[in-house]
Amino acid sequence: MRIVARLIGVKIIINDFIAYKRLGDVLREDSLSPRSAMIVTYALCSFSDFIAAGIQMAVLSEMAPSRKQIISKLVLRALLAGCISCFMSAAIAGILIDEPIACKPKSIGNGKCFDLNVHQTFMEKMMANSTGF
Repeated sequence: MRIVARLIGVKIIINDFIAYKRLGDVLREDSLSPRSAMIVTYALCSFSDFIAAGIQMAVLSEMAPSRKQIISKLVLRALLAGCISCFMSAAIAGILIDEPIACKPKSIGNGKCFDLNVHQTFMEKMMANSTGF
């Protein structure tokens, strides 16, 4: 839990690219389950960090100089909304996918990341287990 919290903190305060780099390091250490890795991947995927908020504020202020005050008041709300949106996507992915396929490079894992037969078998199993509407 602390690992994921740190990654989200790095993403919001610094940058999502650095958070993804650190996620890669964590995955090499095998500190997270495949399900947790999938959920945190969704949670990190956005432009909801302070750098992006600053860029958005600068661009929008140049596009509408008369609305600069309103934009500066709303930028933190937009940042919060972006974070919540990603967390909701991560939560939905966690609800819908029980056992994600762990995809690791050959040097650190099983090397079946892009083996189409594994994915086809997985999809056939999922279709057989699915219920009709």
